[in-house]
Amino acid sequence: IFSVDPATGRLASAGWQRGSVDYVRDFAVDASGDYLLAANQNAAKLAVFKVDHQTGHLTLAGQPLPVPASPAFVGVVTLPR
Repeated sequence: IFSVDPATGRLASAGWQRGSVDYVRDFAVDASGDYLLAANQNAAKLAVFKVDHQTGHLTLAGQPLPVPASPAFVGVVTLPR
């Protein structure tokens, strides 16, 4: 997790998110920036986290979802309304 200095744009380490994930192979953030989806390859699960826009910290949004195979990619598709 990184914070961004608004004056310089420089990144600084703000922490780690290890809960509910074993081996994150890939991740994606939705278009709103509200959710981060993590492909947990070793556990064959998909974890969804709510993003705190002020701190950048992540909170697990429900239990990780089992998937049929060890995921190596996760993507977000925005559908038209």
